[in-house]
Amino acid sequence: MRLLILSLVLLLAPSGAQSQQLKAMPMPASVKTEQGELAITQSFSVAVSGFRDSRLERGVQRFVKQLSQQTGMLLSSSLAPNTRPTLSVRAEHGSEEIQKLGEDESY
Repeated sequence: MRLLILSLVLLLAPSGAQSQQLKAMPMPASVKTEQGELAITQSFSVAVSGFRDSRLERGVQRFVKQLSQQTGMLLSSSLAPNTRPTLSVRAEHGSEEIQKLGEDESY
């Protein structure tokens, strides 16, 4: 889930984000920003690889629903089965069912 949040912050940040402070918590140890854009069209899709559970899937669905509301486009909230999604999310592992002290929150 944290990987999704960081990916979205980096991909959807306004241009000139290099000079702005990243609004992420916990703050990543390092961030690399690059030039580019993420086109949001009717064919926008999200694919999840690596670790996958219902919590991550619900997070992706909430993100797509919010993006749909913000853009005014009806976007499909189902995860992309194709090999060329617009946005790819890779999770290494899940988090504890109930967060606990000392839990690894790294991106």
